[in-house]
Amino acid sequence: MLFQFDTSFVRRLNGAPVSKPVRPLLALVCMTVLALMVWPSLVQAEPLSAKQVADLAKGKQTAGAVCLACHAADGNSPLPTNPILAAQHPEYLAKQLHNFRIKQGATAAERNNPIMAGFAAILSEEDIRNVSAFYAAQ
Repeated sequence: MLFQFDTSFVRRLNGAPVSKPVRPLLALVCMTVLALMVWPSLVQAEPLSAKQVADLAKGKQTAGAVCLACHAADGNSPLPTNPILAAQHPEYLAKQLHNFRIKQGATAAERNNPIMAGFAAILSEEDIRNVSAFYAAQ
């Protein structure tokens, strides 16, 4: 058994003692109720709007205009100094682009690279979402 659920606080159920076969069922019911109470806070309450869904065609266009020279059209850079972007998680790519920006109240970006800082600064949130999804799909 992976866990042991203490049902000693339940002395009687409908006037009868709680039998041992009922205890696992009672534990399962309690865990299910707890999971249903916690679940809404763990998942996104609203579905993604059209604005939040990445557009791969726009991502390809942005990648071709901004990223192509260093990271190649498909994100498989032939140069060891430039990271391969193809097949990376889109959240990872977006985070890295955000890390090249100087955040409000900060004196420096989390990642210090003058070239990437310039490119990341010109990208909108939509551009970042689109180009991240594009490279993730490669």
